[in-house]
Amino acid sequence: MAKTSTKRSTILIAILTLFSAVLGFGRESYTAYLFGASSLTDVYFVAGMVPDVIAGWIGYTLTRAIVPSIKKEINNKGSSAKLISATFYITLITSIVLSIITFFSKKEILSTLASNFNEVQYSVGSNMLGIMVIAIVFSSLSGVLWGIHNAYEEFSYPALTGVLYNLLFLITLVLLQRWFGIYSLAIGLVAGGIGKFIIQFVPLFKKKILNLRFRVWHTEMPLVFQSMIPIFLSQLVGQINQVVDRIVASGLPQGQLSDLNFASKLGMLPISLIGSSIATTIYSRFVTHTLEKDEVELKRLISLGLGWMCFFGIVIFSGLFFYKNTLISIFYYHGKFAINDVFLSAKPMAVYGIFSTAYLFVPILIHFFYARNEGKFVLISSAIAVGFYVFTSSTFVEYLGIIGLALANGLSQLIYVTIMYSTMIKRLNWSFRSSIKSILNIGFPSGIAFLIGVVIVCMTWKEPELGNKLTITIRGALGLFAGCLSVLIYSKLNPNNPTCTFVLNFISKIQTLTRRVLSKLKSKLLGYGS
Repeated sequence: MAKTSTKRSTILIAILTLFSAVLGFGRESYTAYLFGASSLTDVYFVAGMVPDVIAGWIGYTLTRAIVPSIKKEINNKGSSAKLISATFYITLITSIVLSIITFFSKKEILSTLASNFNEVQYSVGSNMLGIMVIAIVFSSLSGVLWGIHNAYEEFSYPALTGVLYNLLFLITLVLLQRWFGIYSLAIGLVAGGIGKFIIQFVPLFKKKILNLRFRVWHTEMPLVFQSMIPIFLSQLVGQINQVVDRIVASGLPQGQLSDLNFASKLGMLPISLIGSSIATTIYSRFVTHTLEKDEVELKRLISLGLGWMCFFGIVIFSGLFFYKNTLISIFYYHGKFAINDVFLSAKPMAVYGIFSTAYLFVPILIHFFYARNEGKFVLISSAIAVGFYVFTSSTFVEYLGIIGLALANGLSQLIYVTIMYSTMIKRLNWSFRSSIKSILNIGFPSGIAFLIGVVIVCMTWKEPELGNKLTITIRGALGLFAGCLSVLIYSKLNPNNPTCTFVLNFISKIQTLTRRVLSKLKSKLLGYGS
């Protein structure tokens, strides 16, 4: 597979993830239209977490553990195909076993996650989870295939997984909701999981990187398993956060768990997409430069990655905080989703915006330590952050409602980032002042320029009636335009800033492409005229 530059790969992933985000918004919006924020959607959001958590144990853990081993096999001209085949079958067998266990334990799992559900909710949840267990196998395999593609520095197919997942989920929902009702959500989740697997499996199989010859062992497997242990434990500790979140939220008044979920899906989607896009392209480079002990290049990559995260953190904050009601209204306020749900969902989304930069820093820092095979440290840091969340979430919810969960989550992520960042700069003999200056110089000025443009529109044009979607959409688009214009003006004034350089180069390429298209159109029109 051909290697691509970090910048080119990031742009490719960003474009694909943007398309995925649009489809994801459509899926979530249609779900809100069909079912609103109700007791049954509460059930779906609790049950749907189970396959994600279990698949994460396998797919996420093996993905992070296997990339360094595959890279080493490739660099040493070794047989990476045998290692890949063994990993594939180990994942397949393990995920099938866990799917069967989950199927026969679904009632116990639901009673643990949501002790406040009534009999109808337990019955519906058990049936939904019985369908969703199929997704555990395909999502686990998809996670491992993601790691294989990234080890070969092929990022397009993994980036397409979100597109296919959301597309198949949405199509399934449209076609089946009339006959299966709330259960169409469970079927859609399975369809999306199968799509994620197929889009990655086919190219690997065609290029003979993955063959189906059965094997469950390779000489690198002991090192992979050794690397997996701390990653698995850190993933498990991190998922306690999700479990506690659902347990605490299940005690909220009916429908508020769904309100919180809609807010987190919309608020966290740009955070997760941008964070994973940049972290994914940087991870394999982290591994390479760590093996080469090139600290200069590591510092450059970290500065670039976290600098961009700083910029996007301010951009996301601008939207989620100042246009929270507008965003919720545009995507969710229709069908069975009531105006009261708009205001309930908007409050925690604003909190996600406040902590957006901390959330964005996490994937970069985690991948730095995984590249160094220091998963134990990630585990310890994660345990401290989750411990804080566990001890504070119920208290925060008692006094602040669903805002309390978002606040506790954001503060725990801030603690997580602080611990990892301070340790990272020590590992690299990098002073705090120098590292912060390097990061802020890249992303902070442009981010503030964007914020100023957004705030100007927000303050001069007061929020109109939320039911008038055309007006609030125009107001939101104008805020986005003002933010981008502010960044462009700053870029012209300070063209040497890395973010500004990227913006100016991007605009230059758009102008060149536009001229080429217009030139071809002109030549064709003249040809027809003659």
